[in-house]
Amino acid sequence: MTVQFLIRVFGIPLGLLFLGCVPVISWFLYSGHGGLAWLVLPLCFPYIVLRLTIGIWKLPQAVRLASAKTALTALCGYMLIAYPVTRWTEHYLASSIGLSMPTGTLFKLAIFPIGYASSLFAAKG
Repeated sequence: MTVQFLIRVFGIPLGLLFLGCVPVISWFLYSGHGGLAWLVLPLCFPYIVLRLTIGIWKLPQAVRLASAKTALTALCGYMLIAYPVTRWTEHYLASSIGLSMPTGTLFKLAIFPIGYASSLFAAKG
């Protein structure tokens, strides 16, 4: 698993997260009327997992375990980067265009199946 492969896999999702912090672009991507990011953001995490799985599967058997460890580390790094960036985007959208949303909404969308499942379990508990 090369650095270039990881950049290709994580480039679009991280780019979408960081564009939420850019003043005018974020108004269109995360508008309250259904910007493009609201549709694409929930697809980012499954995209990452699928691309990493296919990438590991195509590798020779001898390097799969090491590549799987690298992929898991990169996935955890994505989550660690996504949290503060999405919180900043939520703060920026609330202060600039007045878009109010529950805290952590964008982060739950950035890690969609996991974020949604964790909110379901938290509501029941």
